[in-house]
Amino acid sequence: MSSDKTYRVLFLGRENAARSLMAEGLLRELGGGRFQAESAGIDGIDQADDLAVHTMELAKISTDGLRPKSVADLPAGDGHFDFVITVSDRVGDQDLPSFAGSPMVVKWGTDDPRAIEGPQSERQVAYSRAFRQLRNRIEVFANLPIERLDRLMLQAKMDTLGEVRPRD
Repeated sequence: MSSDKTYRVLFLGRENAARSLMAEGLLRELGGGRFQAESAGIDGIDQADDLAVHTMELAKISTDGLRPKSVADLPAGDGHFDFVITVSDRVGDQDLPSFAGSPMVVKWGTDDPRAIEGPQSERQVAYSRAFRQLRNRIEVFANLPIERLDRLMLQAKMDTLGEVRPRD
């Protein structure tokens, strides 16, 4: 892999309403131009989660151009990704469509803030926690010397990121 390559990354969630959108926004912001980030949901949903958008805005992460979409909405023939990163434990191997180019598939199960019920303040804490989990992983990922790692070493490093749970 050459060092001037732009890596295409797809973040997959179940619906693409919160975590996968936050991950897309984070990598766009933190990727230093090395990555083209996209997100989609296995099922898709019509509207982004308001608290996910609010969380990104609080962190000064641009939400311009972010919109929920289904994997089925991804342009045909444009399916080559270098990395496919699932952020939901509810997305299993059986859910993944075939992608051109044999992308590296990584599971970054991230706490689901949408599962929290209760007052807005408690829910916002859950969104902030999920956002931090994703930010910590993406900061490490964005700084990996991808072009200098063989596929096995890179897969091991990416898998390790999925196991890391940051301190609160």
